[in-house]
Amino acid sequence: MQPPPEPHPVRVGSLFPGTALAIFAAALGLVELHAQEPPRPQFEVASVKPNLTPRRDKDGSGIHPGTGGVSVKRASLKSLLMWAYGVKAYQVVSGVNWLDSEFYDIEAKASEKAGKDQLMLMMQALLEIRFQLVQHRETREIPANELSVDKADKNGPKLHEVPPGDKIGGQVRFAMAGKAKQLIGTQAPISELIVWLNSLLIDSGRPVIDRTGLTGAYDFQLEWLPDDDFPAAALSAALQQQLGLKLEAAKAPVEMLVIDRAEKSPSGN
Repeated sequence: MQPPPEPHPVRVGSLFPGTALAIFAAALGLVELHAQEPPRPQFEVASVKPNLTPRRDKDGSGIHPGTGGVSVKRASLKSLLMWAYGVKAYQVVSGVNWLDSEFYDIEAKASEKAGKDQLMLMMQALLEIRFQLVQHRETREIPANELSVDKADKNGPKLHEVPPGDKIGGQVRFAMAGKAKQLIGTQAPISELIVWLNSLLIDSGRPVIDRTGLTGAYDFQLEWLPDDDFPAAALSAALQQQLGLKLEAAKAPVEMLVIDRAEKSPSGN
C-alpha cells in the first residue's frame, strides 16, 4: 500500500496574485498610520455645563488654562474651537448657527502637569466626545487684506529695526492721543502688528495677512484719526505714510476649520 502523498504548502500569492502583497501593504499602512497619529491625551475628569446667565462686565468670562487643567466660564463653542485648534474667528466655517450664541462652563483637570499644547489637544478630545464634534481642515481662497512693504517708497519701510542683541521681548500697545488712535511698537515683531490690525479691522470680515517679509524686531509709532465710515482707508493711509507699509485688498489661501457636526447639548459628565 502506497503512503498518501505529502500535502504541498499553499501560498496565498500563488492562488491570488498580488493579494498577499496588497494585504501586507495595507497592514503596513495601518502600522504607519498609527505611528503617525498617536492617541491624543485626555483630561482625567471634566465637567461641561451650559451657562444660561447673561454676561456681565468683569465676570471672569473666558478660557483660563493652568498647569493642572482648564477652567472655562461662559465661553461659546466657537471660542472653544478657536482656542483648542489655534485658529482665528474667520477660519471657523460652519452651517451650525448657534456656535457663538450658546455658552458653556467647563472644569477640566489633567492627571499631571501639562503645557498649553497638551491642554489644547485635551480640549480637542473633549469637544469631540462631549459635543460629538466632527471637523476637517481645508484651504480656501477668501477675501483678505495683505500687508506688504510699499515698493514705490524708495526709502523702504520706516520702522527702526532693533539690533538682535538688544531684543528683550516685543509688544505693540494701543493708545489714544486726543481723538487720534496710536499703535506703539517696542521691540515688536511684525506678527504683533498683524494681531492689532486684525483686531482693529475685525468688522471688515477680511483677515490681515503678513506679506512684508520683515523678520526682525522693530520700534515704531503709528497714529491716525479714525474714520467710522471708512476705517480701513484711514488706517491704510497711515501705514503707508508713516511706516512705509501697504495694506491692500486681495484674495488669499487660508486654512479653514470646517465644522461638519456639533451637538448643542453636551453629553453627561
